[in-house]
Amino acid sequence: MEKKFNKIYESYVSRYTRGGFLTGDLVKVRDDYKSSEGYKKLSPEYKAKLDDLLASDLNLRVSGIENKYPSNQPGNTDNSSGEFSVTVSQETAPGRYDGFYQFPDDIFEPVDVYPNRMPVPNSMVRPNGTQIDPDTLEFEDPGIGSDPLKSQVDAGYLPGNEKQPAQGDDKELHNVNAQIDQFGAPYHDAQAIGGGNMPDTSIYLKQ
Repeated sequence: MEKKFNKIYESYVSRYTRGGFLTGDLVKVRDDYKSSEGYKKLSPEYKAKLDDLLASDLNLRVSGIENKYPSNQPGNTDNSSGEFSVTVSQETAPGRYDGFYQFPDDIFEPVDVYPNRMPVPNSMVRPNGTQIDPDTLEFEDPGIGSDPLKSQVDAGYLPGNEKQPAQGDDKELHNVNAQIDQFGAPYHDAQAIGGGNMPDTSIYLKQ
């Protein structure tokens, strides 16, 4: 059985085969844009629209790249050479492009912000009441800064006690060796329940 295949023509699209731009690029108007050939050929209406874009601080993103003499086949190499025009849009929200304005490519230049994110226009920043120079917080709790070895329980919660209970002497070593309960396990038997405990506190004594 004879099989039929459709030939697919593809071309590699890179920044430098499309006028130095890629779709999604952050761009700005060149400082010397008025001396460019593309600007000189613009109609008064296009120049007025460009002035409107310059008056705004919104990010400008490339939303399209067009060849001056495009072919009817997308994979044709003629689409990667010659004169280009770029369609720019204002980014009114992350990923939201408003307005599509086609200009000659020599009016704009790409802006590289890597590795940072896209800049946030001042018109998109709302004021907030965040305190960036906070005062030192004063504590009135009597438990703060107390001896960590003493109970922090309020005496009022302990019936029959007139003051906070101090740590008992049975929890203090006093630099004296004390036997450690093995819970019925044979001496230092790591396999038995409770085994493996140190037999005494000799290793903690001051030398």
